[in-house]
Amino acid sequence: PDRTTRHDVEQVDVVLGADVVYSPGAVSDLFCAVDALLRPTPSALFLLAYIPRWPSVDEALMDAAARHGFNLNQVLPASFLPADLDTDTWLPVGAALYIITRRNGHSE
Repeated sequence: PDRTTRHDVEQVDVVLGADVVYSPGAVSDLFCAVDALLRPTPSALFLLAYIPRWPSVDEALMDAAARHGFNLNQVLPASFLPADLDTDTWLPVGAALYIITRRNGHSE
């Protein structure tokens, strides 16, 4: 997003994303958009359902998050899905939920 129009966007407390990261070159733009959409409050968060597919994209995700002032907290599905659910049969290897928040006091 163009930084000059950032204040024209209605900001929210939560941004949801699932299956939105495929290219290392697009990850920085994703975090620019998230930064523009999230309210600058400690409770604002970006929930990202993520499946690692390519190491270059995984690395770009981690790097872009850090560069844009975000912390990533990986939550494995087994920690919130029912214990009797066999996640190995229907979830891809490495599937995770990332709870992404701004580092303290950071807003671009």
